[in-house]
Amino acid sequence: MKKLLTTLSIAVGVHALSLGVQPVSAQEDKTPSAFNVADEEQDNLWVTLSLPFYNKYYYRGIELYSDTSFQPSVSVNYGLGDYGTIGASVWAHIPMADDQVRINGFDSMGNAFSGEIANKFVEVDPAINYDLPVGIATLSVGHIWYTDPSEGSTEIIQGGQRIDVGPAAPDTSEYYGGIALDTIAQPSLTVYHDYREFDSQYYALGFSQFLDEEQLGTVLGEGFNITPYALLGFVTNGEKIYNKKSGLKHINVGVSSTLSLGIIRVTPRVQYNFGFDDDINDIERTDNDFIFGVDFAYDGSYALF
Repeated sequence: MKKLLTTLSIAVGVHALSLGVQPVSAQEDKTPSAFNVADEEQDNLWVTLSLPFYNKYYYRGIELYSDTSFQPSVSVNYGLGDYGTIGASVWAHIPMADDQVRINGFDSMGNAFSGEIANKFVEVDPAINYDLPVGIATLSVGHIWYTDPSEGSTEIIQGGQRIDVGPAAPDTSEYYGGIALDTIAQPSLTVYHDYREFDSQYYALGFSQFLDEEQLGTVLGEGFNITPYALLGFVTNGEKIYNKKSGLKHINVGVSSTLSLGIIRVTPRVQYNFGFDDDINDIERTDNDFIFGVDFAYDGSYALF
């Protein structure tokens, strides 16, 4: 998992709620679901491969990586008929630059030290999910593991010796439960509980609205569509992550458009993050910033058994 600063532990995980529903914020989506294939009743296995690039990596209002970020994912979902859908996925962050952040300071004994934190890290997050449609609602539960295969160790130089002080933020896990409504604005609420490391709760309240030719007309071209979206992120018991342990931490607002390029689904996206964490000593752990990106994805559906 990303080591933002030696004293900063990060918040993790938001689930794409159900088959056929776009995530309200792409970089919050650690468990992508199949897209626009759930209507094929003869098929019960859906696979999605997603290859997005973003100008930086933000997560739950916190900038985790300041350069171009490649965030591939693959998901497999199996339909159980009236009993819903089970799935598994793997999401990753792969940096496209090689940065080092140097830290200098004094330890508790007054000895000067310096060191480097690798700002180049790889994050790999496997997840499992179960989704159950009930009328206009889709109920979701799942589990997400957050891992940093490179371990993210921090090395400092003290007394002329190189000392490995270990990971700044250990890997962690969380489970979640959520509900999404198939109504105007597609409201959804998902609650996450980190039980392994941070013992915190994150609440994602999302809204999105797919608009196509029926709503937009053909002024912008045949087949053109846009999806404006918003996500509000709240936290409780977040003292290991933010300056203030509870409350509204960030709001993401953005717009995307889905285009077809043969069998490839192309989704450009622009998003703005508003940070609402408290300012302590001129440091606010959430930021205000623009995110730009484009996702190249392939969706497949198959009849299994």
